[in-house]
Amino acid sequence: MSGRNYVGRSGIEGRHPPATPFTHIEFPKWVDGPDGREIANNAEEERQILDCARSHRMQQARDIGRTRANAVQAARADAFATEIASVIAAIAAEGTTSLRGIADALNTRGIRSARGRRWGPAQVFRAVRRAENAVATGAALGRSELITRR
Repeated sequence: MSGRNYVGRSGIEGRHPPATPFTHIEFPKWVDGPDGREIANNAEEERQILDCARSHRMQQARDIGRTRANAVQAARADAFATEIASVIAAIAAEGTTSLRGIADALNTRGIRSARGRRWGPAQVFRAVRRAENAVATGAALGRSELITRR
């Protein structure tokens, strides 16, 4: 081999010719999107993918907040239903077994619904059903024994 030396741009002598200058190629490139890694072919695609991922993360955060709020609301409703179940059971024990009759008895006693309104048959039905399904009451309140539909 002939020992011809090349002098690079920096002035350092070496055996190999200098490599071609490095050119930075920005696109296509991998971007973290909402569904995993995606390829963006230009800056606009990259912005769209990143915006979508950002809104997806925000939606997930909102969903977590909604889940917590719904759990708190369900716990409050269960607590109210278990409290009112004993009153409904007492009314049913007195002989009033229809949904309308129980609603009228609750309104006569001045007991308001969870939202502070007068009771209706549908509200009584939902309260009894929720109390049956609540862990605190279990099978203590059997709707078939208390209420007959009319």
